[in-house]
Amino acid sequence: MDKAGIQLTVILVGQPELLHQRSAFIRTKKTQIVGRFMSQDHEFTGIQNLEDLKYCLTGFDQESEYPIGSGWSFTHYYFPDAFKEGHRLENEANDLFELFKESVSVAGIRKIDIPMQYLMLTIEYVCKRFGTLNAGNYWPTIEQWRRAIESSGYITAELLHESVIKK
Repeated sequence: MDKAGIQLTVILVGQPELLHQRSAFIRTKKTQIVGRFMSQDHEFTGIQNLEDLKYCLTGFDQESEYPIGSGWSFTHYYFPDAFKEGHRLENEANDLFELFKESVSVAGIRKIDIPMQYLMLTIEYVCKRFGTLNAGNYWPTIEQWRRAIESSGYITAELLHESVIKK
């Protein structure tokens, strides 16, 4: 590979438990493994604040196109009348973040950290269940957002995660 000018790059992706394994390798002087595969670490986090959520929701309003080639954003496609009148998902960020915080608080979860998987499932639920293709609602209500968060499985996953951490 050297002769061809190719350099191997290894990216190890996993749960925080890998950091414990890395520490164990260092303690037992297995530094060759750490040096080759675990020399640096970087933690990916979910959505932890209003700004993160707003940034993601803006993508549905401005950065996306659905169907491809239509020139329409996801928001425009699923809620066309509301979109034409100026409604945007990014403007729902405050209410949606408060609903996530409420869900976390009621469940007794210590910290809010919404993985993209659960945000996407929440938005998909609202668009597919309540958008023009199904219920044909003008715009999602607070109660519909609440149901979408519940349906996403976010709280169940966070409770499971916290129970593992406590052990």
